Amino acid sequence: MGKYTPIDWQSFSLKKDIEIIVKKLQNHNRIQFSLIWEIVLAIFGVALSNIFKDINKHQLFWIILLVVTCIPFLVFAIIEIVKWINKKRKEKDSSFDQKNIRDFIDNFDNEIAYYILMSESFYTMLMEAISDKSNQIDKNIIHFYYIQASYYFKKAIYDLAPLHNIADKVLSNKPEKIKTKRLISYSRYYNASNLLTSIYNYIDANKNLLDDLKDGDIIVKLNNDFKIILNSLNDAISASLNGMENKQIIIITTAHIEQGELNSSELYKILVKINPEIIFEELFFIRTKENILKYNINSIENSAIEKYMDEYKVAHVSVDYNFLKNIKKKDIELMYEKLKNSSEKYLTLIRNYNFSISKKGLKYTNSDEFLGILDEAKSIEKEIINNLNDKKLMRIYNLWEKINEKRENKMVNTIYQYSKKNVYKNAVFIFGASHKKSILQKIKDYENKYKIEINWKLYDFEKYYNF
Repeated sequence: MGKYTPIDWQSFSLKKDIEIIVKKLQNHNRIQFSLIWEIVLAIFGVALSNIFKDINKHQLFWIILLVVTCIPFLVFAIIEIVKWINKKRKEKDSSFDQKNIRDFIDNFDNEIAYYILMSESFYTMLMEAISDKSNQIDKNIIHFYYIQASYYFKKAIYDLAPLHNIADKVLSNKPEKIKTKRLISYSRYYNASNLLTSIYNYIDANKNLLDDLKDGDIIVKLNNDFKIILNSLNDAISASLNGMENKQIIIITTAHIEQGELNSSELYKILVKINPEIIFEELFFIRTKENILKYNINSIENSAIEKYMDEYKVAHVSVDYNFLKNIKKKDIELMYEKLKNSSEKYLTLIRNYNFSISKKGLKYTNSDEFLGILDEAKSIEKEIINNLNDKKLMRIYNLWEKINEKRENKMVNTIYQYSKKNVYKNAVFIFGASHKKSILQKIKDYENKYKIEINWKLYDFEKYYNF
């Protein structure tokens, strides 16, 4: 690649500006509007002159012509006004942050890149001038190169500074997001930052070149101040990369009750293998021995997590809410008992999947096959409810459905809220398999809402894989 001078970069920048102007001129709306308006004015003028030239002759013809001529213009004008109103409404509805984000990305692609390249060009010319021993370079030229390299160095950092508050929204390491949402990759940012650092290191090492320049010390001081800003920005970007992009949560689903191969020992071994910093659990109270006794929790999760927390340093976050305030546990148990007693098909399905759970354990409760069985069970449940026409049963079933929807939202939202405020790299989320399908969908919804990069993985007992 050849060497480019500041004039070359200015030419490239001017060319981009011309392309933007040409693009705008290619929008025919204004031309169409002007053309129609000129025609309207011409015919309007002719009509008026004819009307008042001979008040009685052809008056009706010219009035009709005038009205017909104005109608297309009025229609066009109304369409343009409606478009303008909708555009302004959309601009008003879009958040201030979103506008800032879009503006920053555009600025990074254009102005900031231009400033960095201009600074680099003057810095290169300064290096060449200093290293050239064959000719005596005028000090004014040396000063000019130094001052211009410093000027564009500071301009680039000044425009980069807003990134401090929106780094998590404009930077990403995900190729798909960079492509579809037109975000800035971390590598692009660090490439720009490293180039600015190289420029600073050189001009700072040669600051003695300004010793005989009036106000030279001010230029040097401003360069130092802006390098501090760049260092602070790099720290913030690193925190964003390490604290957000590298978060990983592994999902494990259970059937709660211990039976055969589905046991706490199996789950404990998996926790040891994953070695999480945080355990997110489908629990509605703070995990203490007193609360476990109070709520009579007897599940494989409880035993496995309790043992793991006794032996390893790990944070625990309960993500559920106390749904028993909205529905009686006895009502839930009676509802499922009635469903089983009302359908041989449903009862057989439950027996079969309980048998498979006892034989295959957690490997089965985390499988796609088990999700399919749960979908089939849900379909039969609704069929039974409709056929029985039992209003009380229907009320309890619908209430339980609404509660579970609320619980699932609460679980996912709690995790994202925690992830927004805390730094971690490896976590596990343990919950009942019946919530899995809904929770996986909610994770995608909340990812768009929170704009936090979490690497969600499903545990398949052989390797982790993304969903």
